[in-house]
Order: sequence, then structure tokens, then C-alpha cells
Amino acid sequence: MLKHIYIKNVALVDEVELELDKGLNILTGETGAGKSVIIGSLLACIGGKADKDFIKASCDEAKIELTFDCLSKELNNILEQNEISTDDELVLSRKIQSSGKSVFRANGEIVTQKLVKEIAGYLIDIYGQHEHHSLLSEKTHLKLLDEFGGETLDKTKQRVREAYRVYSDLRKKCEGMQSPEELLKDKELICFEYEQLDNAALCVGEDEILQEKYDFYEHSKQIRDGLDEAVNLICGGDGDSLSQVRNAILALGRIESFDSSFTDIKNALYDAESILEDSFRELDRYLDRMDEPSDNIEQIAERLDLINKLKVRYGKTIPDILDYFDELKVKKESIDNYDIYKAQAEAKRDEAFKEYLVIAKELTTERKKAAEKLSEAMIESLQDLNFLEVKFEFRFEECEPSDNGVEKGQFFISTNPGQPLKELIKVSSGGELSRIMLGFKTVIASKDDIPTMIFDEIDTGISGKTAACVSRKISELSENHQIICITHLPQIAAAADKHFKIAKNVTDMTTQTNVFSLSEEESVRELAGMMGGTDISSLGINAASELKKQVKRK
Repeated sequence: MLKHIYIKNVALVDEVELELDKGLNILTGETGAGKSVIIGSLLACIGGKADKDFIKASCDEAKIELTFDCLSKELNNILEQNEISTDDELVLSRKIQSSGKSVFRANGEIVTQKLVKEIAGYLIDIYGQHEHHSLLSEKTHLKLLDEFGGETLDKTKQRVREAYRVYSDLRKKCEGMQSPEELLKDKELICFEYEQLDNAALCVGEDEILQEKYDFYEHSKQIRDGLDEAVNLICGGDGDSLSQVRNAILALGRIESFDSSFTDIKNALYDAESILEDSFRELDRYLDRMDEPSDNIEQIAERLDLINKLKVRYGKTIPDILDYFDELKVKKESIDNYDIYKAQAEAKRDEAFKEYLVIAKELTTERKKAAEKLSEAMIESLQDLNFLEVKFEFRFEECEPSDNGVEKGQFFISTNPGQPLKELIKVSSGGELSRIMLGFKTVIASKDDIPTMIFDEIDTGISGKTAACVSRKISELSENHQIICITHLPQIAAAADKHFKIAKNVTDMTTQTNVFSLSEEESVRELAGMMGGTDISSLGINAASELKKQVKRK
């Protein structure tokens, strides 16, 4: 759950901290006091939008920090995969600079905005005033149904998406195949290029080897002259190097008995003699192996010329040319066996589509079962929210196959006796939509593991008995989830397990937003103010106390 919220230098907030509890945490305050700043800061910290205008005037940066505990196994696995250490506590923070730059951290480690959003998905579900309007979109209806369907339905959806991807790829391949007429236009060129490359029989690296040979043969005279000179200097007569070394060895042999150091020098010269002899033999063999270059250099030059011409036309390197040759093989086979290739491609496409339809029908079956259960649960939930004679169901309609299946659909509702079921998007007012979405949240919350739910002014358009019903429903949710709720209604605020007041104060010509944790007595006074305005009488206090007692008894 969310234990702690810290906000600094955001809008009118200088510095604010909230210590939250389990159960129902209520935030109240006058319009314009800064309630939206609290929710906006929370949203920003879990990956929402925030720019430099988010920062308090005259400040260089803003900071928001959220502390969570009791992390799920799935979330701990994600944190471990991203090398974020945790002792079952997670601190998410965001620093927003006046330059517009933001830095997200998770337990001190810099993380991406995308990862923060993924992490937050395991921690918080936020329902704001705008969200109930999403019920006016049919896409939201199917999404809510799938969400209710849970993990089993989600796995089938993943299989549908993968099957559709396979089918879609094969369909595009078939659509991309050239017609026989188009292939025939290119046939002459394809065959010419194929035969040219086939006859060339290129090998990777042969151009480099041929170039080395060509360079060698082109300079063969200089090489031979150099070899001859080197051989003659090593061993070419009385003045050669080898003879000189041998004579030096003999001279040292005559005097080595007079000084032992002469023996070491003589032995070193023996080594030099051996090296000179080996070098002489190697150079001599090289001379014997040298071919006359006249024929070979012409053949090599012709081959290099062919390779260079092919490079100009088909690719900068031999591997590039060979890749193009492989493409030509496929095109040539396509021309020679067009009907076979087309039939095979279409057969694979059709088979993939059949497999997709099988899985899509499984999804349809699962969705219909989920729709029946959801309708039953929603009727019960909506009755708790003062829709006493409500009827509710999900109606399906076939649609073009997609990665989301072969059906679409929407919710139908009747809120009054005798009225037929009609599309939800046509018959519900703002207050009704708000309660209906709360009904969904209640039903779906029983199936998910998200510990914290945030309701931002869900009391739009409701009052009286309906407000009491909403209060009771939120209280029920808070038995298994931590609830953070911003409200204007005393009926909802009276159910608080922990009550915060958001107030705007002006000091020294400076406006600031502050948050106060209220004691039981202070909470009663706040409720009295919400019920009766600024003049709080003993009667108002008594009425507020009685309201809290009534809510708690329920």
C-alpha cells in the first residue's frame, strides 16, 4: 500500500507530507484549496505528464516521493529483473527541473518513465472525474469486460494476438507477390543477371587474394632483383656474409684458450651462421618457386576486372553480390514455379486464418461467459449504489477479424422499471456514469491484486441517499483495499478511517497549500463545515457526529 507522500515546490505547495493508513483515507477542502495538486503530483510521480510549469514560482525544481510497502511477488520479480534492490519497501521519486528535464528513481536507482508506469500498474489504480466519461466509448466496454475476465481470458487474448500476427504476415506476403504479368516483364532481366552471376561463381575473399597476387606479379622484376641481391650478399662468393661469419668463428677458435669470453662470442656467431644459412635456403627456394608472370597476371587482371564490374552493378562487396544472387534465385524460382509458389503461400495464409478463427472463437466463448458473470455482479453492485430496478447486460456484435478477436460490443442498461435496455452511452447522465464506473471498480477490484485505489471527486452529480450508497460502497472497498478519496460530500467523508484537510493560506502576500491530518474532533468539525458552511454551531457538530456514527454502523 501507499504509506507516505512527499511533495515539494509543486504549484502552491511549499512542502507537504502525508502519512497514510490502511482502509479509507479521505481528503477534503474548499474548491481551489489545492486538492488537484495532490493528485496531480501523485500522477506525475508514477509517470504522468509534468513540465516546468508544474514547479512552484521562483523555484528551480520540484520533487515528489511516494513510499510503498507490502509489495507483491510479481512486482518484486520486476524490480529484481531491473536490478532494483528492495526490502519489501519501494520509494518512487521524480525530480522535475525548470529546464523541463525529469529524473525518475526507484529506491535510488535512475529508471525510465516507461518502467515507472509498469511498476505503478502493480501498485495504484486511479479513478478521476474524467474516467467515467470513458464509458461513452465502446472500446472501453470491451476492455472492462476483458479486465473482469481475468488471467484466463488474458492468456487467450495473447494467443489471439499472436495467431493474428502470423496470419497478417502471411496475408501481406500473398498481397505482395507480383502477378505473372509483372514477373514476365522482369523475366529477361532476372534471367540475364542470374546467369551472369551464376557463371561468375564468386567466392568470398577471392578479390582480396587476387589483388595480392596481381600486386606481386606486377612488381615481380623488383622482387626478383631484390631476392638475387640478398642471396648474393648472404652467400655469393668470398666477400659474402656467411663466409665472413665463418672466418670470424675460426679466428676466435684460435684465441679462445686465452680468454673464456671469446668462447661465448664464438657460440653467438655459430647462432648467426645458422640463421644466415636458414635465410639463404628460404630465399633460394622462393626464387625457385617464382613463376614467370606473363600468363598469370593476364588471367588475374581479367578476373579482377570482371569482379569490379559486378561490384558496380550488384553490390560494393562480394557478400553483397552473393546476397543479391540469392534474391535472384528466389525470383527466378518464383517465375519458373509461380503457380506452385502462389498456391503454397495462399494455403499457408488460409491455414493460419483457420487457426486464428479457432482461437478467436475460444475468446468469444470466454467473453460471453465473463459477460454473464459481469452482468450479474454489476446488477448487484449498482443496486447497492441506488439503482434499485436496474437491468444490465453486455451485447456482442460481429466485426472484422483483428488482433482483438472477431467481436465488439457494448453495455446496455435500464435504470427504471418498464424501460427497455438501451445503449449505456445514450441513456446515462454524468452522475449515473460516475456511479456505474464505481460499480465496475468495485466488481473488478474483487478480482485484482492492486492494493491502492484512488478516487478523485467521484461524487460529481450525486447527493442525498445516492451519496450515502456511494459512501457505503467505498467503505466496502476499503475493507480489502487501501482507498484514497477526494470528496466534497460529507456522507463520503464521514466514513474516513483517516481524514486529511487541504487548505490554502495567505501569509506575507504568499499563497500556500497545506495538508493537515485531522483528529477525530477536528474531523467532526470539518464535516460540520461541509454540511452547514462556515458558521459551525453545536447543532452542526452534533449532526456531523451523528453522521459519522451512522456511517460506521453501516
